[in-house]
Amino acid sequence: MVSTPVPPKTLSLNNLDQPYAERPEGTGG
Repeated sequence: MVSTPVPPKTLSLNNLDQPYAERPEGTGG
């Protein structure tokens, strides 16, 4: 979750990090 201009490589990681971090958070671990 960064507000800095990053390459498409970092964007791809962010996309995977978003759902990944939301999954455990919603499931509670």
